[in-house]
Parts: sequence; C-alpha cells; structure tokens
Amino acid sequence: MATDGGNGGDSYAATLQELAAAFTELRRDRGAPSYDRILARGKKVCGERHAMSKASVSEVFAGRRGPASLDRLLWLVRVLLSYDDGEEVPPPDRRDPQLHIWRDRWHTLERARAATRRASSDDAVGVRADGRDAVAAPTPVEGTQPDDESLPSGRHQRRSGFELQNDRPAPATLPTEGDGAAPSPRRPADEPQPTMVGLPPRLVEAFAAPEVRVDAACLTAETLMLALGEPLRLIHEGRIRPRSIDVRILLPSRGIDLAFPVSVKSPGDTPVKKLADDPVHQHWLEQRNTQGRVLRHNLLTLRSTHGIDVRVTFRALPFTPPMKLYLLNGTEALMAYYIVTKRRVDVERRILETYDTFGAGSLLFSYERRAGMRDAAFVDQSQMWFDALWDTITTDLTLSW
Repeated sequence: MATDGGNGGDSYAATLQELAAAFTELRRDRGAPSYDRILARGKKVCGERHAMSKASVSEVFAGRRGPASLDRLLWLVRVLLSYDDGEEVPPPDRRDPQLHIWRDRWHTLERARAATRRASSDDAVGVRADGRDAVAAPTPVEGTQPDDESLPSGRHQRRSGFELQNDRPAPATLPTEGDGAAPSPRRPADEPQPTMVGLPPRLVEAFAAPEVRVDAACLTAETLMLALGEPLRLIHEGRIRPRSIDVRILLPSRGIDLAFPVSVKSPGDTPVKKLADDPVHQHWLEQRNTQGRVLRHNLLTLRSTHGIDVRVTFRALPFTPPMKLYLLNGTEALMAYYIVTKRRVDVERRILETYDTFGAGSLLFSYERRAGMRDAAFVDQSQMWFDALWDTITTDLTLSW
C-alpha cells in the first residue's frame, strides 16, 4: 500500500484506493457475494458488535473511506473469507495467519491518515487582519468519520437485475423524464477524477443518446463492467432508452507475456516456461474472462427485456496496454494511465508478490470534441488509433479458459 511520504492527503487517498482494490479482489475471488449477502452473513457468523452498515461497506469498496476501526476491517475480511466460490464456509478465527496482511493494511492506512491530519493541522494556521495568528476550522479528514448506521438507505439499495451491479458509487443525478433539462453537469475538465468516480456519469450521458457507441481498450474490462451498472439501472427504471448499443472492447491476448501483472522475481526463482503454469497470468486471465462475460451478459439482456439492439464484440491485443481508453459516441475520449506498483495478491490462497496496477483508482482525463480544436484532435486521433488496431493486428477473442 502507499506509504505516508509526500503529500499527506494524496498518500491517504492512494492508500484508500489500494485498500478498496484489495477488498474488491478478495470479494471477487470469493464468488462476488452481494452487499446484502455480506451483511446478513456477517451478522450471523461474525456478530453484530463490529458490523458495518451497507452504506459504509459501499464506501470502503469505492475507496472513499476506510473502516472506522481495525475490528470493523477484520469483521469485513472474515465475512468475505466465509465464502468459497460463493458457497458458505466457516469464517477464519481472528488469530488466523491469513489476517496478518489485513492488519498490515490497517496500520498503513492509519499512518497515512495521521499524515493527512498533520498536513491539515499545518495548513490550518492563517494570519488575521490585525497580524496575529488565526487558526482556521479544521478540515474533516475523509474516511475518519464513524460508520453511519443512520444514513437513509434508499440510494444505496437501488438495484439492477444483475448481482455484480447492485453495489456501486452513488448514482449520478439525472433529470426526471419530461423536464427538458440536460443530464447533470460533470466536473470541469481540469479536475480529473478516479476512474470509478468519473466514468459512470460520462456513460450515463453517453447512454442518453439514441445510438450509443462505446469503444474501450483496457486490461480486464472490470472498471467498465462496474461503471456500466449506472446507465443500465437507468434503462431498467425507464429513465433513458437508447435504440441501439454497440460496444467494442480490446483486451490483451491470453497467449502473450504480459508486462503486468507479473510475479516479482527473486534470486533463485525457477523461470516459468509455460503461461499455463504461471499462477499470476492465470489469475489475470480468469479476471479478464469473468469481467468480460458479465459485461456482455448484462448488456445483451437488454435485447429481451427492452427490445434494444445490442452488439458486444471483443478482440485480442498482442501487447499490454499502458493505459485504458474509453471512446464515447465519437465525441469524447477518456484516458487513464495504468500505474504499476508492487502488490501482494491472494492467488489460489497463496500470497504472491506481483507488479500490478489498480485501474479503478487511476485518474481519468476527459477530452471532448466540443471543448475546442485541441480536444477534438485528441478525440479523432484516439478513434483512429483504436480503429487501426481493431482492423489490423488484433485477433478474435474468446472469453474462455
């Protein structure tokens, strides 16, 4: 996880994102139980003393806040570990060795949180008009508030018909049907946001068009799959209804040596001769295929439920993309770099050191055709880059193991 060096606020935000990535990966590896199942199961097998609310669990998975205490963090971890590929199993004891890494993550989070408090305290001293020091009101530190059990739950309990999409960041505000207003404005272009924060509202606006076209180049399609939950929910609520949806996705080929994720090599390690014998590569391949299958299923279901013409196509890249790119309706390009870092991951119940990325937390930069000639040129060149790859060196992709 991120260290507490440098800017305190930046370090804390990065640490929250890394913790969210670890929880997301653990949840996925355990069969992706819904939040409702997690909460009900947790109160049953781990007790209610340190139980978290649905709103708090959602915030932790989104990387917007951390658990209020180590006990609550371990409660959530033990609940997730009480699933094995979706099936219920006994939770580990609090002294179980597999919880050690989660205690380390908690202490890293606390160090980053303390650094943020110190930075906020240092910045709070100002000068009054009479020349004397004046102390500004302290700035709240994101993630330090206790779990809010009294939050209204309606916003968090809206669900689409798909299990993996019932847990997502707060939905974007959309005008009610017939009021003539445009979709809710986005943040200014000079304020990039983490991908899982910035992408859902952009997809909502794109899906408000009659003809929707989404092109994406990425590593596993996980972020896109999750972000699509918001426009899909609005379609199911009847608030938007495109006539057609055409999605094209470029993902790395299963047969290439990925630049990342890869194992951290140590002196004396025996080189892996076959990709099929590489646990990190196989773990990535499983993620790629799972996310792609869920994404395709959720979109194609709109054919039968709403009569929408939907096409979802995948092609395989012969290289590891260094960034993720989303092209929306030919009018907007959104790009985020993959930041490679050393991470411990749980692969087949083994903790492995890897060089990997957390794509959902990467900053997403937006370029819109309507913003001017510079942005329009970037959108055009990005579309040309994508189309050239699609039509030349990529190959058919089958989402199978």
